[in-house]
Amino acid sequence: MALPFPCLIRPAEDRDTAFVIGSWLESYKNAAPKGTWRHQLPWPRYRRQQTAVIKHAMEHGSTVVACVPDDTDHLLGFACGRGSVVHYVHVRPERRRLGLATMLVQELSLGGGTCEASHMTPVGEHLGRKFSLTYNPLSAMVE
Repeated sequence: MALPFPCLIRPAEDRDTAFVIGSWLESYKNAAPKGTWRHQLPWPRYRRQQTAVIKHAMEHGSTVVACVPDDTDHLLGFACGRGSVVHYVHVRPERRRLGLATMLVQELSLGGGTCEASHMTPVGEHLGRKFSLTYNPLSAMVE
């Protein structure tokens, strides 16, 4: 699949951690309908607890990032997963609906069998259908 812009997908490096954590925290919380637990938790508590989940996912799985080839610090999105579990995929809003999220998930090289998503958002539901992902929030911490 060709994207309408130059893009390089590479394994995440330490320098990418702040982007991954920050984007994941903000987009996951903002994607939740008002009144759900993600909005009811005070931001400091949500940030502390969800950051621990994100770090666990990154440390025990793999994370790939999409960047501008001429500026590998200019990140366009990322995907994080382990085995047959997709933990989270984020693409900057202006780069969505162009196939970048699909390419990121394909780079994770998911194992065979039933594939799951440990986090799901309304934007991610399309990707979940495309890859036949079953939403299972327990897979965020348990294999």
